[in-house]
Amino acid sequence: MAKRLALLALLAGVLAAVPGPHDSARAAVPGTNGRIAFVRSAGAGPLEDVLMANPGIGPGPVVNLTNDPFTSDTAPSWSPDGTRVALQRSGPTAGIWILDAAAGTMGFVPHTDHGFQPSWSPDGSWIAFSRDGGADAELWKVRTDGSHLTRLTNNAAEDWEAAWSPDGSRIAFSRFLPGEGNRIFTAAPSGKGLTQVTFGGGPTAFNDVHPAWAPDGTRIAFARGGDQDDGLPLHIHTVALADGSTSQVTGGKVQDLMPSWQPL
Repeated sequence: MAKRLALLALLAGVLAAVPGPHDSARAAVPGTNGRIAFVRSAGAGPLEDVLMANPGIGPGPVVNLTNDPFTSDTAPSWSPDGTRVALQRSGPTAGIWILDAAAGTMGFVPHTDHGFQPSWSPDGSWIAFSRDGGADAELWKVRTDGSHLTRLTNNAAEDWEAAWSPDGSRIAFSRFLPGEGNRIFTAAPSGKGLTQVTFGGGPTAFNDVHPAWAPDGTRIAFARGGDQDDGLPLHIHTVALADGSTSQVTGGKVQDLMPSWQPL
């Protein structure tokens, strides 16, 4: 009960600046920076929860958005109006779920069985996600009510981490390339203007994954850790596009990953 009250108190301040249900939805960028939802895996158990942090200077307090001992909740994605979070849930009903942040209620998106890594369209009507077809992961999109399920890619590569462009005309995604370390890059929708945003000291010195744009377009949140085999934990960081400076948001002996920056 104490945790529930703490969450509601925090959300009251967040949602005071969020448009009401009859206001127009806001695109992911531009906008005012809100809080960062992310995934935490703590302790020896296999389950993960979605938490929320303020991207202030230095590691600060966090609040649970999900806390179900029978499910694993990952890959949070804020809706464009900042009131809902789409996430990937493993458990009795695996697939894409939507959390109403104010009410604290969740619902399964029909026809997204075993889907993962959801991403909202800027108008809030579509969710892009990945689904493992057996041999590899492909991209799909679906209306938030489960209608108009559409397959977007069909190849032998792994297509994942979809991200809509602010105007909804393009979807960026990750395609796994073996033998290379992970860094964050940006590119124009045409594929030109490829720019490296984060840097390490070699292919396994840092593992930078799960990029998420700040609503005002000036920074990118991401998860940084060591190579997956060296035991170093992943934590949430941000990088400023103007000068390349990075800031650490979370810390501790836990795994923090898959950030999503709330627009206000």
